[in-house]
Amino acid sequence: MKPVIHGVGTFEHPNLRTFDPDDPGDVAIILEVDIGRRKGKGSDSFALQVVTPRGIARLPVREDGTITSGRILVVPEYDFDFVWIWLESVVEQCTADSWEGCVEKLRRKFDWEFEGYREWR
Repeated sequence: MKPVIHGVGTFEHPNLRTFDPDDPGDVAIILEVDIGRRKGKGSDSFALQVVTPRGIARLPVREDGTITSGRILVVPEYDFDFVWIWLESVVEQCTADSWEGCVEKLRRKFDWEFEGYREWR
């Protein structure tokens, strides 16, 4: 099974192609990446923080002085084409025999919407 990207956006820009930062060298955004099967409807949501070195300074700092923010991709400067090619490359590498296998591989690069979810009995 080969997963594919169904959509990528940010909270303010549901379509990543519409995101045009004022300063491409100072970016800290959370991408919502919808990934699903090649055929069929439906997808799972994954998240990834994309930051530039200057953008890191805007991330929340914990009491101990550290920054934790899930999965992070640091780029020298925000460039839609670069980010898109990186996303496609990563998703293409997550082929598996089942959707569950694909998700397991995707979770190594992205935060998964169902992370920590436990079914109540």
